[in-house]
Amino acid sequence: MNKLIDFLTGLKLTVICLAAGFVLVFIGTLAQVNVGLYDVQTEYFRQYVLVRPLSDLHASWPEFKYIFPGGYLIGWVLFANLVAAHFKRFKLTWQKSGIFLTHIGIIMLLLGQFMTEMFQVEGSMRIEEGGSKNYSNSHLDNELVLIEKGEKEDLVHSIPEGMVANKSEIALPETSFTISVKKYFKNTDPELLFYARMQEEDGSMSFEDLQKLVRDKMSAPNGIGRRLTVVKKAPTAKMDDRNIPAALIEIKAGGESMGEWLVTNWAADDAMAAFAHRVSGNRYANLDAPQTFEHDGKTYEIAMRSVRQYKPYTIELVDFAHDKYQGTEIAKNFSSTVHLTNHETGEERKNILIKMNEPLRYGGETYYQSSFEPGDRVTILQVVRNPADWVPYVSCTIVGVGLTVQFLLSLGRFGKRRRKKDSDNETPGRKKDNKNAGQGRRRAAKSLAKKPTKEPEPAAVPKTATGESPS
Repeated sequence: MNKLIDFLTGLKLTVICLAAGFVLVFIGTLAQVNVGLYDVQTEYFRQYVLVRPLSDLHASWPEFKYIFPGGYLIGWVLFANLVAAHFKRFKLTWQKSGIFLTHIGIIMLLLGQFMTEMFQVEGSMRIEEGGSKNYSNSHLDNELVLIEKGEKEDLVHSIPEGMVANKSEIALPETSFTISVKKYFKNTDPELLFYARMQEEDGSMSFEDLQKLVRDKMSAPNGIGRRLTVVKKAPTAKMDDRNIPAALIEIKAGGESMGEWLVTNWAADDAMAAFAHRVSGNRYANLDAPQTFEHDGKTYEIAMRSVRQYKPYTIELVDFAHDKYQGTEIAKNFSSTVHLTNHETGEERKNILIKMNEPLRYGGETYYQSSFEPGDRVTILQVVRNPADWVPYVSCTIVGVGLTVQFLLSLGRFGKRRRKKDSDNETPGRKKDNKNAGQGRRRAAKSLAKKPTKEPEPAAVPKTATGESPS
């Protein structure tokens, strides 16, 4: 048991988690080419265990599936290792207060990232000048909806796209309706738009050649399917593109068929419908008109659309401004002036300016000026709800304070040891030097006293040539 606890709180587990994280980031980066960024985030990093084919990493590799720990598993194990090691090895003292603060900041950062992954919601809101909306559309998630129209409120039955992709019969709870999915395409183009795109790539292609490029297509005898045919496309993995699904469904009520219908985002999302109309002309005008049918005296609407996040307030676009640098087509700034009306509280806020670096924050959501459409009459706002958006700022501040405190404490201890060492070496050293100097002088005096001294010899007296002295 002690060995297990030592392993769970040891540095080896930390290194293993970090190494697994590096490998996961590496293979996730490779998979983005074939799978796409958003699918990689979902299938690799937002999983406890991933089971994926090798072909994700390279298109020519086999479909053999491999198993590897996912981002959630690595993150939680690393979090548990950090917390357990902290309580086992560190004691809260003033000398280690900086390390304690640093660890608290890192733990907050990990928890904040997990909260962001679990609770953050992103979408976009497309508004035309003079128009208003009380919902945003998801960037990635789609749904098939059957809407029972009411005088005051509509009752919406939602089916996730994943269930539609299974091509099965779907019984709607608390209703007599059953939806049978005949066909499903993950990514589509309207037929005319598909031909226009192919012509852009190769302008010399004839209509017969263009038709040969169509792998599969579908339309329907009811609703928008009478004038809209969608063409099957390969799913896209590009960051600046998205998959636009379509399905051919049959609606049954108590065994009675309500007919076959074509449902697709092209015929439900106003942004998609406007794009198709702008590119392909009047043939695709008003694609987003509701598809309705009658049953038992009630009106129902059927659609495949982006998942919507409804708000208790309405945002109206008063004016959109697109400023350019003088004499160029380069955007200098684009902004939206909006009115906000909260139907629950009665609050009204007028002439709110949303600019590129000045978002609107209201009701726990942030509205960023994201994009616009040609003609400068349509704005696109990015809507983000993140209850943990403050956590990175606080945790990084705590980490910075902890590192600063630990550095100053270590610097103070180092300075104290240095002063003590200098003090210990300074005073005794001088006494020792003086003592050695005195001993040296005494030894020198003794050696001089013992050394015999010679008397100087008398100077020689010069003689004359006769051998007598001059005196």
